[in-house]
Amino acid sequence: MLLIKLLCLIGYIQICVTKSIENTYFEKYTYKSNFTDDELFQSTYTRKHLDLLKSETRNLFTYAWNKYMEFGFPYDEVKPLSCEPYKRDLKDPLNTVQNDALGNFSITFFDALDTWIIMGDVDKFHENVKIIEKMYLDFAIDSTIQVFETNIRLLGSLLTSHLYAIDPRRGFQIPNYNGFLLKLAYDLGKRLIVSFYHPEEDEWFDDDFRKYFTFNYPRINLQNGHRNLMSKLKQNQCTSGITSLTLEFTLLSRLSNDTIFEKISRRAVLDMWSQRSKLDLLPMSFDTSTRQNTDSTTGIGASIDSFYEYALKYAVLFNDDTFLQIWKDSYKALLTHSQNAFGIFTNVNVENGMAVTEWIDSLGAFFPGLQVLAGDLKNSIKLHRVYFKLWNNYQAIPERWNFMPFRSESHFSYLNREYRDGDVIEGLDLDSTNEVLVKNSVGLEWYPLRPEFIESTYHLYRATKDPLLLRIGEEFLEKLRSRYIAPCGFSGSLDIIRDVRQNRQESFVLSETLKYLYLLFDTENDIQIGNTIFTTEAHPFWYDNRLHSFNTLDAFELEKMNELNIDDMPNQSFLDKFIHGERFELNKDFLALRQYFTENLEKVDPLIYRIADINAFELEENGEKVRSFGKSIRVTEDEYIHLKKNELKSSVLNPDYLKLDYCQVPSRNTFGSKYFEDTEFYKLDWKYAMTLRKPMYLLDKPSLELDPIFYNNVQGNNMFCSREQHTVEWEALISIDNSFPVAPIYILQQYDILFIKDLEGLRLQFENLQTGLVDSKGEIVTNDTIAANGGRIRLTKINGLDVSDTIVMVNAGSRIFHDESIENIKSNGQNLLVNNDVVGNMRILTPTTAGPKNHD
Repeated sequence: MLLIKLLCLIGYIQICVTKSIENTYFEKYTYKSNFTDDELFQSTYTRKHLDLLKSETRNLFTYAWNKYMEFGFPYDEVKPLSCEPYKRDLKDPLNTVQNDALGNFSITFFDALDTWIIMGDVDKFHENVKIIEKMYLDFAIDSTIQVFETNIRLLGSLLTSHLYAIDPRRGFQIPNYNGFLLKLAYDLGKRLIVSFYHPEEDEWFDDDFRKYFTFNYPRINLQNGHRNLMSKLKQNQCTSGITSLTLEFTLLSRLSNDTIFEKISRRAVLDMWSQRSKLDLLPMSFDTSTRQNTDSTTGIGASIDSFYEYALKYAVLFNDDTFLQIWKDSYKALLTHSQNAFGIFTNVNVENGMAVTEWIDSLGAFFPGLQVLAGDLKNSIKLHRVYFKLWNNYQAIPERWNFMPFRSESHFSYLNREYRDGDVIEGLDLDSTNEVLVKNSVGLEWYPLRPEFIESTYHLYRATKDPLLLRIGEEFLEKLRSRYIAPCGFSGSLDIIRDVRQNRQESFVLSETLKYLYLLFDTENDIQIGNTIFTTEAHPFWYDNRLHSFNTLDAFELEKMNELNIDDMPNQSFLDKFIHGERFELNKDFLALRQYFTENLEKVDPLIYRIADINAFELEENGEKVRSFGKSIRVTEDEYIHLKKNELKSSVLNPDYLKLDYCQVPSRNTFGSKYFEDTEFYKLDWKYAMTLRKPMYLLDKPSLELDPIFYNNVQGNNMFCSREQHTVEWEALISIDNSFPVAPIYILQQYDILFIKDLEGLRLQFENLQTGLVDSKGEIVTNDTIAANGGRIRLTKINGLDVSDTIVMVNAGSRIFHDESIENIKSNGQNLLVNNDVVGNMRILTPTTAGPKNHD
């Protein structure tokens, strides 16, 4: 394959741009660094250099923590620009953007507590735990908060802190610790879990599945419950809000010996999973009044991100087969229908897999880290590259990036060809054109220093040890202290286009962003030993049976907290009940929930299983034999796992064509970066030249991988990038009746080729090979190329798997070949035909080609 050496692309990569480094100690506001720029940003990544980067990260965290304690504590946050507390909006209860995470419970203090642990400061951790013991007996606070945010930020922090306080194996055990953090966690857990208690509304439904559907209201008042909440605060729920309580609730159950938290949160996931479409895609939104999904959109970002995260991490932490299967099926569906050819996971319709939005959001940047945990390094690197390109252009991750060029492409219709970088809008010069393109490319323009990109960078570095990932952290650290530092902490961007600062520092900046940045440089940290995982708020969790021997609480001590005190229960008058409704009494509702859930738990089987055998049939009452492939049946959890494990078992045919049961082993370069050997590294820049744009104030900033100091340290001998592709690729989703029952795909283990029994429900990506054009492999297409392929069309992807160099065998008995309504997909007996053109790597498998005929 002809390749162009990267070194020749001087004009494109701007390698000659250098940065000025002053040999002075950095100072800004009241922050004074102990290091010069050239000490910190040398891109050598020796042990000594990494120690400097760790120290600077720790010092920046300490700076922000101290500013919060001075100007924000005991309120929830500090305003980093004006140095004053950021509080709940008491005037507007519908201001959920401000109030959901602010509960008047010092959330920055709690959320960032275990960051001291990660940074190795035992004394500071013990000191802060004593502050909590003096300030909090319970969480009976008159604050209406979001259950999801309070669970991940506050409950998660309490549980992690308790684990470190009791477990001598971790080195942070607190002497004479009485278990009060677990008591606080139990009290908070009760106040959150009663959001699942709504028996009055259950009676509105005749259908048992809806009647006993397990879900929580999105918000609850910690002191007064949910009965008197405005309906607008209870109705609109998201998938993450229901399915992302399992880690915290289950760990609370295991530590407290009260199973209700685990049972309810787990059942909520199973009930939601049974709402998935035939494509195994789950919508983002849920209406608590109708108990049904309110849209048909899904993706990997906001409103659904942690559904996938908690499915996999729950399976890892608690060794759970059901949740592992949910992860595999949902991830397989995403690879099939959401991931495009460039690694972007687009938002799609759950019923047909068609793209429905022009944008992706910043929260999806966590997903490469999850792919690392799943062992899928190839796709992790591919998706991480997308967010890396965003950082390269914006020095931030915009809340939404409009990757599709719909808003801008009409400006260039006068060219009568595809857009090329450097083209201008008629009547505008190059700078003015860029301003238009930048504005159109950013859907939501803020960047509150979210952690997801650094989180994935950390996980990917642990797997690959590639120095470019350390370069990303080095760059992030430099921007954190030069651009984002503020008088009282760190201030993100309110507008990344105009470089306007934001007067807010959310708790995740200290609990996640700086934590993951520190861990990225702390290459010898063994925090993730055994089954330790990070929650979605970066609180480390681990669980094994030995924890019970370390517990300082009596087995029944927490249950005593549930005793009803008749003297304290409100004795309301009729008029008071009429005006204010039934008063909330925590233990009364909690015990009623426990009884109600237990009584109704087995009235409905929790899981939907779809028959995956393409040849499955069943008899109707009239004796007629009908196909049951794709039909849904409701089963118990044990039945579900049994059916999945025995699904299409064969010594010859392996249904794990994506190899999700295997972990990929990284290929490492001892002296350089493997990214410089990646021929597809600049494909995104070419494909999305219209939407990957730099704001005016960053136009002279070179790509960080091409910073001269880093580049000269890691360059090797195999640095190439491919030519820009010009051939056309297109997709086809095949269904005879638009029912989309997805046919299985197998690996023929003996030959390591793919076999398809039926084309029904498959998502195929084809490439038209046209002579003279550069194809997807970076090669110029010739007649020899077409002859070697076996036809003018190449299958490049099938249901999430790249197959450009793979032979795919299609069963000659596939129904689509015998349906006269399908005109553009046929068989010529040897190959698949699309619009009468041969698909070279899709062969027809007949009894003759399959082997000797059976004459019995």
